[in-house]
Amino acid sequence: MKPEQALEEARRRAAMQSGDEQIEGLTIEPTDRVGLEQLIEWAVAEPDPDKVRSTRALGAPITAIKRGMVHLTRQQTGDLIAQQARFNLHLLTRVAELEERIKRLEDTR
Repeated sequence: MKPEQALEEARRRAAMQSGDEQIEGLTIEPTDRVGLEQLIEWAVAEPDPDKVRSTRALGAPITAIKRGMVHLTRQQTGDLIAQQARFNLHLLTRVAELEERIKRLEDTR
């Protein structure tokens, strides 16, 4: 299909759509909503150094090199992880405050 044809097809489908009908192939499936408790748990990254490995044919030496690199960079990555966790937790605190504020405003209606 040429770009011109695609544009015409999109316009035709948009014109046909009415009310709650959805355009075929352009629907977004709903996802489960994650609770604040789960987000807080995910906010703190906990990398597992035991998961650093190689599955290649010569995996043992490659795994040793990778683990050595993780060991050599642990201070820098630890600092980055701490900063990211702090940001994530502050952001989640703000989101929780906003959700509470919205709830209070909706209750006053």
